[in-house]
Amino acid sequence: MFADKIQDMQDDEQYVEILHELSKYKTLSHSEIDWTKVYTDSLDLLTKSLDTRIFRGFILSAMSINTSDVFKKLNEVLSHYESVWYKVYSSYSENSSKKAKIQYKFFTDPINELIESNNSYKINIPVEIIENINDILIKFNEKLNTNFRSMNIPVNRDNSKKIESKNSIPNSAVKSIDSMDNREYREYFFSLARNLLEKNILNFTAYSLFWEGVWGRVVSEVPHKNNITELRYPENNTINLIQSITEYNSESIIRAISNLLLNPFWFEGYKLFIDGAINANQLLIANYVKMLTRIQLNKFGWISKLCFSNNEAFCSKELYDFFCDIKIQHEDTSIETNKTQKHLKDNIDKKSLKARLNIINNEVDDSIKSRINCLINLAEAMDANGLVNNAHIIYIEVLHLMENTLLKDYLIEEYTNIKKHQYISK
Repeated sequence: MFADKIQDMQDDEQYVEILHELSKYKTLSHSEIDWTKVYTDSLDLLTKSLDTRIFRGFILSAMSINTSDVFKKLNEVLSHYESVWYKVYSSYSENSSKKAKIQYKFFTDPINELIESNNSYKINIPVEIIENINDILIKFNEKLNTNFRSMNIPVNRDNSKKIESKNSIPNSAVKSIDSMDNREYREYFFSLARNLLEKNILNFTAYSLFWEGVWGRVVSEVPHKNNITELRYPENNTINLIQSITEYNSESIIRAISNLLLNPFWFEGYKLFIDGAINANQLLIANYVKMLTRIQLNKFGWISKLCFSNNEAFCSKELYDFFCDIKIQHEDTSIETNKTQKHLKDNIDKKSLKARLNIINNEVDDSIKSRINCLINLAEAMDANGLVNNAHIIYIEVLHLMENTLLKDYLIEEYTNIKKHQYISK
C-alpha cells in the first residue's frame, strides 16, 4: 500500500501544496492550515514516496484531527516505516549524506512531537495503539540510534474512557479564555462541542459552542484589496465531504463541522450542512444553524461584500436571501400550524379573562420560548379585556427577554408585531 523508497516529489502538485500548508505551522497563519487536506494528501503521497517531509505532514495532521480512525491509520504508517525505513534510509544516506540529514530531521521531529502531545494529554490515542507504537519506537531506537521516549499509557485501563474524555480537551482549557490564541480558542470550543455531539447530536449547546469557536474571535473586517481577500476557497475534497452527509450521526456531523471550523467565511458550506440536516429530517437543527448564520450576516455587513482569493463571494446574494428567510419548515406543516393557531385564538377570544388565564397556565413549560409565548398570551388577554396598561408592562418585559436571548431572531415575527403594537400604543 505504502511506498518502499524515497522518491523526488518536487514537481508534484499535492506535495507542493502540503509544503505550503506546513509553512504556516506555528506562525501567525497557523489557524488557517487545512489539516484535513494535509492528512488526505499526505496519505496519498505516502503511496508514492517515503519522503519524511510527507511523513511529517501526516503526523502533524493526525495530531490535529485527533480521532480514533486517524490514529489507526497512524499505526499503519508507523508500522510500515518500521518494516522498511532502516534499509531505505541506510541506502539513501550512502548516496547523499546531506539530504539524508534532512530526511532524518523530518523523521525524528514529528515523532518527538507526537510523543510529547500524547504524554501531555493533548491527543487521545487508543491504548492498544500506544502499546504498538511503543514497540515500534524501541525498534527505531535499536536500528537508527534514535532516542525516542516511551509514550505514556493509562495505568488503569478501566478508567481509560475517563482519561480520554479528560484528554480530549486541549491543555489550553486550563488557561483563561482571554489568554488563548485564536487556534487554542477554536480547539477549546470545538473539543467541548465534539464531546457533547458524541453523546447527543441534537444538543443545541454543542452547535452553539462550535459556533463560538468559529466566530468568537472574529471582531474586524478581513483584510482585502478591492474586496478580494487572500483567503482560499475550500478545496473540492472539503466541498464533497460536506455534500456527502447521508447519515445524520455524530461521526459525520463532527467531521463536517471540523471542516467548517477551518472555513468560517464559506457560507455555501453552512447551506450544504443545513441541506443535509433537512434531508435527514432534522428541521430544528437546520433552523438553529440557519439562525446562527443569519446573526453573523447581520452583525458583520462587510461579509456579503468580500470574496475569496479566486473571486468567489463569501456569501452570494442568493445565499444571503436564503439565510435571511426566517424559518425552514415544510409548507404543509406551516399551513396546518397557522390554521391550528388561528382556531385556538378564535376560541380563546370568546372566553372570559379567567378562562383564558387558565388555558395559558396549563400550556406553559420550563423553556424560555414557552415562557415568552406565555407572556405574549397574557399581554393579549389583558389587551382584549381593556387592561391596556397591564398589557403594556408585559410587552415591555417580553421585548427585554427577546433582546437578551437568541429568541429575538427566532421569533422575529412576534418581536416585530410587539414593537409595532408598542409604537401604536404611544
